[in-house]
Amino acid sequence: MNFEKMNVVNIELFGIPGSGKSYFTKRLVGRNKKLKNYILWERSSIIGRIVKKIAMFTISFFYSSKIKCMSDKYIETSSVEALYTAHKDIQEYFERIIYLMFIYRLAAMFKISIVTDEGILHTVATMVVDFDVTLKNRNQIYKLISDTDLCIYNHVSVDKAIESIRVRDRHVTQIDDLSPEKLNQFLMGYSQACDSLYAESQANQLVSIDRDNPIEKNIKYIEDMLMEVK
Repeated sequence: MNFEKMNVVNIELFGIPGSGKSYFTKRLVGRNKKLKNYILWERSSIIGRIVKKIAMFTISFFYSSKIKCMSDKYIETSSVEALYTAHKDIQEYFERIIYLMFIYRLAAMFKISIVTDEGILHTVATMVVDFDVTLKNRNQIYKLISDTDLCIYNHVSVDKAIESIRVRDRHVTQIDDLSPEKLNQFLMGYSQACDSLYAESQANQLVSIDRDNPIEKNIKYIEDMLMEVK
């Protein structure tokens, strides 16, 4: 497909671990030189790691009061401790959200089209299940993605996600080493959080793809959506 006339876009994905977000991003970016895989750049390049470290330090140091306000604004109730990850407190999720909002605006400023396979809504969904969060002000939650042109829900069943996690046999995060029972509990809660965020949104930029579909069909669907972005 010819993307020469495509405008600068900001795309993010969300979905449970094992849903294929990274693989889909890799395939989508591989077909279009205008798109950049932000998470890959953030984790694998020296500049990306430096930008993240400086930004996260700045956010935690200068935005502590804003983070506290965000917590009060968006959360009804939550657990005191993380149930599944090594996060020390829930504020770390809001730091990540502010960081991504900054990156989205920075990319737009420099006219760079990026794809983030663990975006803002993904961070919200993870926070919901990890700290057993009850959200309030749902409409305000969706305003967090106001700088996102396309937000893709990468849907997959919990059983197939578990199968993918076992096959990749990765041991990078605490989630990778959960017991089978704990992993199933985590993914069930995660799936419910993602389903809820997608179903209750009135935001036009939210779309869904199903991993059961052929990858080429999903890519073609998103490419067609991208050509309509103003």
